[in-house]
Amino acid sequence: MSEQLIAKWVSRSSKHSVSLYFNPAFHLANGQVVPDAHYIGDRCGGGITASTADEAIIKMQARVDSGYFQPDANKTPMRRVL
Repeated sequence: MSEQLIAKWVSRSSKHSVSLYFNPAFHLANGQVVPDAHYIGDRCGGGITASTADEAIIKMQARVDSGYFQPDANKTPMRRVL
């Protein structure tokens, strides 16, 4: 199974967004299989430590709610569209 887009958030103006992907069976170079959750946004990206897609969404929502992905002048948190 490959990574799947499991959630997406956009700013009110739709100029900024962040997408969350999940792969429950990511194969490491050493042969180990682990879950992988990561996000890609406007000039950013990173990982989320989560064992399930639902856990990844909850953790990502907490980051979005904290304003982590907001441009400096924007105060309104992004809204989830997927």
